[in-house]
Amino acid sequence: MIQFFSGEVYSLLGCLELNAQAEAIRNWYNPEFDIKQTIRILNQLKKSAESAELTQSNDRCTELKEYLSLYTKPDPGDWMAEAKRSLAKPFSPEIVGSQIKGILSTFDKELREKKFAYIPSEKAHYFERDDLFGKTVHENSSAELNAEIKAAGNCLAADLNTAAVFHLMCVVEHGLRALARHLKVKSVKKLVPIELGTWEEIITALGKKVEALGKTTRSKKREKELDFYNELLVEYRGFKDFWRNKVAHARVSYSPTKAKAAFEHVRAFTEKLSGRISLK
Repeated sequence: MIQFFSGEVYSLLGCLELNAQAEAIRNWYNPEFDIKQTIRILNQLKKSAESAELTQSNDRCTELKEYLSLYTKPDPGDWMAEAKRSLAKPFSPEIVGSQIKGILSTFDKELREKKFAYIPSEKAHYFERDDLFGKTVHENSSAELNAEIKAAGNCLAADLNTAAVFHLMCVVEHGLRALARHLKVKSVKKLVPIELGTWEEIITALGKKVEALGKTTRSKKREKELDFYNELLVEYRGFKDFWRNKVAHARVSYSPTKAKAAFEHVRAFTEKLSGRISLK
């Protein structure tokens, strides 16, 4: 998602506006310092303009930045900047003031053409988070799984609740495949790669593998392992029947409350899973 910090942008524009009149620029106490400070403001505005695709505003900031750069001391050895500085006309407060007014006007015009959505404060903790399921899960998961967790959080923050549940089921599916790798189950129905198997087929194949393990060496350690695997398989069947099949086949829309419940359930399940097997 695109983040746009409006408060920061308007604060920076306000700083520029203080110097929108040529008289204000003539009264700069330390011209070298004030020019560099203005360039820093322009650099920050350029980043915001780029993120929000404010093309004209970005171009205007670049134009003024290049003009002001002619009147700062170049870095030692930067002969190109030194040459441009030596050829530059005398510094003009009128030009700077006019360009600042142009920047203010262009930002105002382009921002009015955009549509912005906001994240309520009570949902802000879901937005653009890389570690929503905790540090352990994040470090023990693949980039693809972490991307699904982040997408689920963004959907919750933006009130896209059914989409959030969809991404959460993708998280669960990554875990299902990780469990298959852990148990060395590579295919379903003998010829179909695990990546192409349906949830039902993968769960069935995993059940057979766990059942086979139960017929080998019997010990307290093996019994605990089997309890863990069987508990996971019960959970996976629940996910499949109660959440995944419904959201995948557009049979239901989820409220914020139900989406949050799915989020908490999947987070707890993934934490348990990542504590025992690799999700990478």
